[in-house]
Amino acid sequence: MGDAASAEGDFKTATEEVRQAHCQFERLNDPDGRALVALKLASIWVQQGQSAAARRLAHESLRLFDETGQRTARAYPLLTLAEIEIVDGQDEAAEALIQEAMQIFTE
Repeated sequence: MGDAASAEGDFKTATEEVRQAHCQFERLNDPDGRALVALKLASIWVQQGQSAAARRLAHESLRLFDETGQRTARAYPLLTLAEIEIVDGQDEAAEALIQEAMQIFTE
């Protein structure tokens, strides 16, 4: 789902592959799959410097994991949001998000 293309720096191909996966998960009405895809796309957009779009997708992923009761999985979008905050120079906000994610992992 875009991993190889993203690793090679081919963000256009990676984005297209992830969007195709998103369409498939929507057709299947799979909110967990949509959450994972949103998180992957957020990660790609962070690498491209698109913080606002990445933040929106990370929040979407968080919302979907919350709706489906995936308590542990919600730590991953929190870490992505922390990464975005670091990129944006908001170290204190990033630290709070990392602490929240770590708390989930230790529960």
